[in-house]
Amino acid sequence: VTLCVYTFMFAPIVATVILSFNASIFGGFPMTGFSLQWYAKLMENEAVLTAFRTSLWIALVTAAVTTAIGVVTAFALVRFEFRGEQALSTLVILPALVPETILGVGLLVLLKAVDQPRTMLLLVLGHIMLALPYVVLIAQA
Repeated sequence: VTLCVYTFMFAPIVATVILSFNASIFGGFPMTGFSLQWYAKLMENEAVLTAFRTSLWIALVTAAVTTAIGVVTAFALVRFEFRGEQALSTLVILPALVPETILGVGLLVLLKAVDQPRTMLLLVLGHIMLALPYVVLIAQA
């Protein structure tokens, strides 16, 4: 049963990857030939490359900042007893309990209400908020 579930889940992904090397513009079996032309066209598209660079920058900054904050927070929660320890723990873990879509829409509504323009900094802060609970939980283990 497990094998059937995994096959059902991953077969479309595997088929898409295989068909991405098809020489024909239309995907389908049997393949008309092997080609990297679609990947070459992808690398020529400046909008795609800009989006990739932006995503990579956001990911690297988020990972670095979240790791630094998360490890220090986890260390404090494990090693020290202080007032507000439970409150801090709850606040840090809370974003993991709320679906990401709800958090994202809520942040957009909040930023619109306070007339805050959408910037790259706010996007990174949102990603940090989403990733921090997982770093703290892993570092506490």
